[in-house]
Amino acid sequence: MGSVAKMITQFVDHTEYVRLSLSDAYNYQDAMRCFVELSLRAHQLDHRRILLDIRRLGGMVSIIEKHLFGIALSKIKPGLRISILCTPKQAESDDHLETVLINRGATVKGFTDEAGAVEWIRESRS
Repeated sequence: MGSVAKMITQFVDHTEYVRLSLSDAYNYQDAMRCFVELSLRAHQLDHRRILLDIRRLGGMVSIIEKHLFGIALSKIKPGLRISILCTPKQAESDDHLETVLINRGATVKGFTDEAGAVEWIRESRS
């Protein structure tokens, strides 16, 4: 029996935001655990801004999983501002995650360039 590939996660706490980078093999359970840890960090640091970097994440995320991720992320704190950093190919896929987050009160924007994602997440408006 083969082993299940683990998704690699990296958290970096910045003054204005928390950055979560996901890479390697996508795994639903690992992703949900990351969002729980992200929620704890956001509360401890009193952050409402998140930069989610998925550029190095491999694998396919289903529509229902995107929906569940949107619900989980939206529960972190009211008034979230989330910058999603992705590859151009990932940006072409549907924007279901963004839609779920926006429908639950978050301000969300997708980026394919890191400088733009960081600049937008640091902007003072919510």
